[in-house]
Amino acid sequence: ILMVHHMDGKLPSGRSQLYERYIKGMLDLWDSKGKIPETIKLQENVKRKILKQLAIELSDKDVEGISDENMKKFINIALKNIGIKYKAKDVISYFKERTGLIVGPGTWSFNHKSIGEYLMAEAVHDGNHCDREGRKIDRYRLFQERHNDRWNNILFFWAGVTSPSNLQEFVDGLCA
Repeated sequence: ILMVHHMDGKLPSGRSQLYERYIKGMLDLWDSKGKIPETIKLQENVKRKILKQLAIELSDKDVEGISDENMKKFINIALKNIGIKYKAKDVISYFKERTGLIVGPGTWSFNHKSIGEYLMAEAVHDGNHCDREGRKIDRYRLFQERHNDRWNNILFFWAGVTSPSNLQEFVDGLCA
């Protein structure tokens, strides 16, 4: 909250907007300062894509964190899917040191679990992500998971990022 207020001089009106601004700020913080040399270069959209995939991975496994070995495997797969040829250890270090959004080593997790929940809400909003079993992560998945506390937090974030018409359609579907 302090970082967003410091960057913008005010706070957004909603929780989803606060997390959007916080994540964007953390993804660009060191890069925009230009004072600390980079060992690798990742565009903001690539960083966000990898972090969304990490959120999906943790959600799939219903865990808050993953081991060093599994984090390396995950990053290697994510880099291969995106077509980037960096070493997993360099990307992990980049995320830890330059964004502050993940913590480790030993067990790797988001700095706060609500960061992962917000990124899952973005994945739901995107509507083009799938879990490991190939099930779409979309608003219909929100309905299926409505009794799961983790997914209820994702639902609240999604309600803040989706359009009013999508939200109304979702609510109408619940009442049908």
